[in-house]
Amino acid sequence: MLKIPVTIITGFLGAGKTTLLNYLISNQKEKRFAVIENEFGEVGIDGALVMDAKEGIFELSNGCLCCTLNDDLINVLQKILNRDRRIEHLLVETTGIADPGPIAMSFLSDPYVKEAFYIDGIITLTDAQFIEQQLEDQEIACNQVTMADVIIINKIDKVDSYQRDTVNNILRRMNPGSRIILHGKDSSYDVNLLELNAFSEQSFLNTFNTLKKQTHTYHNDTTSFSNLFSPTKQVRHSGIYSHSFVFKAPLDVLKFNIFIRALLTEHLNVFRIKGILHLSSVEEKILFQAVNSQYATDSMGPWVSEDEKETKIVFIGKNLNNTLLQDALDLCSSSDAFEPEIFYNQLNRIILGMKI
Repeated sequence: MLKIPVTIITGFLGAGKTTLLNYLISNQKEKRFAVIENEFGEVGIDGALVMDAKEGIFELSNGCLCCTLNDDLINVLQKILNRDRRIEHLLVETTGIADPGPIAMSFLSDPYVKEAFYIDGIITLTDAQFIEQQLEDQEIACNQVTMADVIIINKIDKVDSYQRDTVNNILRRMNPGSRIILHGKDSSYDVNLLELNAFSEQSFLNTFNTLKKQTHTYHNDTTSFSNLFSPTKQVRHSGIYSHSFVFKAPLDVLKFNIFIRALLTEHLNVFRIKGILHLSSVEEKILFQAVNSQYATDSMGPWVSEDEKETKIVFIGKNLNNTLLQDALDLCSSSDAFEPEIFYNQLNRIILGMKI
């Protein structure tokens, strides 16, 4: 039986992984995919953003796939293999703070899995605007680049040629053996990212073992991954916390916009916000995404039913206060009339509390 190819898509928070995943699925409509979506946080968001893959979405919530011999991943792979219809390609999208090394090792270290799957390539997305700072601040971002077979420098339309070339040179020095692809809003890919045949097991193991000796990212914990984090609203990894909220009460559009602008302007350690919003004056469900100081919204179509209407939102960053975030979201409720002076005074106290 032919082995099933695996593409691992990684990259730091907000680099564009889910967008690439959607692109790959939508451009190969007849291919039978299985998708493993990995969320960092209690509330799974990305699974709702990914276009329908023919063989379903496997979403692993409440943590990242970064533990050696991850039991959750192995179990999901076995379920994929036990399905009646054979899949043709497996796509694995990691969370933005997952190291692809231990994830790839799961496909190499388990004999049953190795017999059924082979890694076609590890694709690392980088954000041209922020990758330099991320490489300075986040060890995990460095590992994502070092492990890549293909590095996509994304969002080049948002930087000038000097910054683009600087980023290109930095990444080339970090990983001279990788293929680098420049990609912007209106550009297309000139290579089939699902037929890379770029992964070398020996080269990967050499890099993996070198990083294992040099950094503290890897460890030998073989505990079932589901036991590593308690089921709370706060999930921590490498000093980065995820704060997840789910609530039925609709948000006031104006209040929420003011809060988000204040949070992203005043709190520099908010790396990523993702959410599906229930807004009081909007009939459709709204996709909300923020990366560093930039944010955007998009319609996700109508709600299926009244019971479905709820807000799911995840904040990822450092030094975020779960209680104050909850207070801010409560303040943005549409149940109370908007009184500017009272609202701004309350919001300023919350934002000030987050900065202490």
